[in-house]
Amino acid sequence: MKPTSITIPAIAIVAAGSLCTIGTVRAQTDTSIGSNPHLRSQSAPGQSPGTEVVKLGQKDVAFIQKAAGGGQQEVENGKLAEKQGKSADVKRIGARMVADHTRANKELTE
Repeated sequence: MKPTSITIPAIAIVAAGSLCTIGTVRAQTDTSIGSNPHLRSQSAPGQSPGTEVVKLGQKDVAFIQKAAGGGQQEVENGKLAEKQGKSADVKRIGARMVADHTRANKELTE
């Protein structure tokens, strides 16, 4: 019975070490879209590369609409802070909100 009591902890130690190593190896693996042909989008016939057409699902469209509405509200809040803010810091933050969220909204609609 003595060999069994030593073997089980040894197997457990080797298994734990293997699990730690797997995480390190996976973290170093290149998972970029460019190296994976299954993740790259395909151009439609007659289109130049770089002008791919992406079909969005209903959940994606709903998210984009909700995000755009929230972004527009942030732009309005920023304008209000610029106009009615008492301190220069509040006005500066309001201007930053307007600039950042306007840019984000533009990127979202593209």
